[in-house]
Amino acid sequence: MCKVVETCPTSTHLPPEIWCKIIENLHNVRDLKNMTCLSRLYYQLASMKLWRVTRLQKGGADALADITHLPIVELYMLNSGCQDHHLDVINKMTHIKKLVLHYNADITDTGLSMISKLANLNYLAASYSYNLTPLGIQSMSSLPLQELRLWNSGINDSHLAVIKNITSIKKLVLGANTDITDKGLSHIAKLTQLRHLNINYCLRITPAGLSSLAQLLPLKELCLQYGDVNAAHVSVLSTMKTLTKLDLMANFNLTDTGVLQLYRGLTDLTYLDVRMSLVSPECMAQLDSQSPGVLIQQTVSDIPLTEYNDMYH
Repeated sequence: MCKVVETCPTSTHLPPEIWCKIIENLHNVRDLKNMTCLSRLYYQLASMKLWRVTRLQKGGADALADITHLPIVELYMLNSGCQDHHLDVINKMTHIKKLVLHYNADITDTGLSMISKLANLNYLAASYSYNLTPLGIQSMSSLPLQELRLWNSGINDSHLAVIKNITSIKKLVLGANTDITDKGLSHIAKLTQLRHLNINYCLRITPAGLSSLAQLLPLKELCLQYGDVNAAHVSVLSTMKTLTKLDLMANFNLTDTGVLQLYRGLTDLTYLDVRMSLVSPECMAQLDSQSPGVLIQQTVSDIPLTEYNDMYH
């Protein structure tokens, strides 16, 4: 089934709540096609609004053939049963800039090679795709990707040796790829436009590996949850002067001394997450009084759901 979501039109005489009610009752491609025949306003709704952002839910990949002619810019196919032959269909949808393929474990290098022809693609999310090799990643090196999300996708240092060639990347999510080591980080350090890096649950990263990232001047946001961070890691992190956001949740060896060292070194810091650590409430109260402009997350309930989803997926 096809579900389409977009902002309601504002250039018509119908109130927004009426448009929202209409959209709520659209359940598949046929419904929308029929509706566009009713009036010019409905046609405008379909052609200029709804079709720009499309979501195909579970089992919906087979509906792709019906919508290849539409000017879709964002296509969401989470757990949709997408396989390589579906990506061959998506290859014809040349307007796409954002493609989300989470939880489609049957996608392989063959499928990636097909979407490598999407010349406008700047956002690709394919978390939980376990059959991707460095060769498949290499096929996308010519794309203008600015954001690449490969959470828990079996990524290792060999993949990163190829990802370093996608030099346009600004945001890279690699959490839960536990085979990533210091060598992989040395490859990431070649991404001179990288601003956000998520390496949560990557337990094989040592202070030496982080040192290679310290030379990555554009880096603003670093997520290192469950990273086994200790005093040696903190010594390196405190030299990464460009960081404005640092997520160190669930690093159980992080202490008051370490946090104070980070505060002294990272003068541009605006966000720090130290939930599930050894940092005391007294230390955080002290820092809060000294640096009121820094948002400190110390309890699980502090973090909004939207922020949680951004960090992980």
